[in-house]
Amino acid sequence: MSNISIEELEAKIAAGEDVVDQYFDPST
Repeated sequence: MSNISIEELEAKIAAGEDVVDQYFDPST
């Protein structure tokens, strides 16, 4: 898992970035 903070992750989601695929997909 990346060392990104939950706050940063939520901010990226709010910004419309594809963070779910980046940080939660086990095949990456």
